[in-house]
Amino acid sequence: GLLSAPPAASSLITKSSSNNNIQIVPSVSEAIQLIDASCDRSFLHAVVASDYRFLYRGIDESVETPTVRTEAHDLLDFEAYQSQDALRFFSKLETGVLQDDPVKPSNGHLGITSAASAAAWGTTAASIWPLVAGESVHFAWFEQGGEFWPRSMEMADRKQMIIG
Repeated sequence: GLLSAPPAASSLITKSSSNNNIQIVPSVSEAIQLIDASCDRSFLHAVVASDYRFLYRGIDESVETPTVRTEAHDLLDFEAYQSQDALRFFSKLETGVLQDDPVKPSNGHLGITSAASAAAWGTTAASIWPLVAGESVHFAWFEQGGEFWPRSMEMADRKQMIIG
């Protein structure tokens, strides 16, 4: 999926909740070292190629220091969007066009290149850096761009998606 569990690092402070694990990184310098050591190289190259347009997701707290988060994949959970339409949309992708692909709602998270849009899905926009230590990161997006959700059910069509 887009976000995966990071490798263990002795300089990280960990706190856990029911479905999430949050590790506080003591400094920006250490966060950069962690990204350099553990972030998928194709993801880093994509950030550079996009003229450093970061990928963001909304989180529900104010953060003043860098953190590493391992979060449950929640796109197939009604609670994530409080919407039966969202649940049907992601379920259709899961059992249909993305069924045999490496990225799907059951193992992915949504991200967006707009910090303002990401913040609307939480209280704060957080940049995403998939720390996967030797695993590949895969992406899916709609050919014409735009937000992944909300979309009409007709948009859950392979011909309109790019899998990377």
